Parts: sequence; structure tokens; C-alpha cells
Amino acid sequence: MRLWVARVKWQGASPPVLWHRTACAVHFSWIPDASGRWNVAGNWTLGGPPNSREHTVTFGDVPLSAPRGVVNEQDVTVKSVTFDSPVTYTVGGPGSVNLKADSAGTLPTINTTQGVHEFQLRVNLNDNTTANIATGATLEFNNRLNLNSNILTKTGEGTIAINNNILIGGGTLNCGQGICSGTGTISGDVNTDGGTISPGNSPGALTVNGNPGQVPEPSTILLLAVGSLGTMGLLCRRKFN
Repeated sequence: MRLWVARVKWQGASPPVLWHRTACAVHFSWIPDASGRWNVAGNWTLGGPPNSREHTVTFGDVPLSAPRGVVNEQDVTVKSVTFDSPVTYTVGGPGSVNLKADSAGTLPTINTTQGVHEFQLRVNLNDNTTANIATGATLEFNNRLNLNSNILTKTGEGTIAINNNILIGGGTLNCGQGICSGTGTISGDVNTDGGTISPGNSPGALTVNGNPGQVPEPSTILLLAVGSLGTMGLLCRRKFN
């Protein structure tokens, strides 16, 4: 669904002059307290399903009585995804979620305000994206996360967990706040400007096959060079006590 608004300019007593069309952002919320398919219109407000860079999505407006799964079988595009539930949502399936700036140039976001939620399908960044994870909340990426040469900036004091060999296509993970953890491989650069890199549960470790920019806690972080620094990159592993 896409709505259009015409902007009109008045010039004195002359007739209105049409400037251009502006796409209106449309917000969709998951309706049922049940698992279901993304592509079923009745599962969404406004008769979805959401599939446009003008669309924003929220999981959590309806309280859940138990963890629920949302199965996506197609490649869909949205501007933002928000998880706002103390009970877990899992978004999975053979399709993908593609995050893209809207027509006004507003960059995409992933927000987790409470609870532990996860993507079990491919997530592709088409533009620089901010993942804002609130204190006490966790967002897990358990399938491919394709940066496509874009920047994923982690904000908020919560945890983002990368649990697969999933950061590919170049790009940068900017761990600005909170914890960036997991057991996956980052095939890109990592900046830790205020955040903390944590490897997750032993024996796993978060591996960086790129350029770890600023790594905190030098006494507890072991940087193991693999081959030439300029060609093979580094492995960034946290040392266990």
C-alpha cells in the first residue's frame, strides 16, 4: 500500500502550482497473538503486508501470551522494524528483509525496546542503518546479515548478538553503545566507540575478518594477526579469565 500527497504552492491569486508527489510513510503492526506468515494481509493492520521503503513495521502492539514466529517466504523491503514485546518474536523463513531509506532520504532503523527477539532469515542493508537496542533487551541475528558496504551502527545499552558467519558484503559494524556479541564472523570492519565487544559463550568467539578500529579493554582483548594485516585482517577475540 502506498499513499501519495500532492504538495501545492500558491503564488498570489494565481492557480495552485503542483510541485511534486511525496510518499507518505505507512505503519503496519502485527495483529494476532499467534504465529503466522508475513505475506498474509490479515496478519497486519491496514491490510498489509508491508513491502515498501515507505513502510515501517512493529511487532508488539498486541500482547503475546507465548513466543511467536513470523514466517517470511519472499524478499520484502521496509524502512524500519521495531520489536516492542517482553515475549519473543522470531522472524524467519526462506525470504529476506531488506532495509532501505525512504523516498525522503530517512535512513532505516531496527529498534528493540524490550525483550529478546531474533531474525532467523537473511537481513540485507541497502543503506546505512541504526540498530537501537534498549537496556536489558537483545536482538539476535541468526542468519545472514549483509551489510552491502553500508554501516550498521549499534546504539542503546542493550545487546546485539551475531550468531553466524553473517556479516558479509563489506561495510562496517559501529558498536557505539552497549554490547556487540555473538559467535559469528564479521567480514568487514568493526569500530567500538563506546560499546563493548563480547565473544558470547565459550568456546565460540566473535571473529573479525576485517579492520578492528578502536577495540576497548586492551587488557582483556587479544588481537591475533592472521597473515598480512593489509590482506588477511585480524581476529578479534576476548580472553577468558
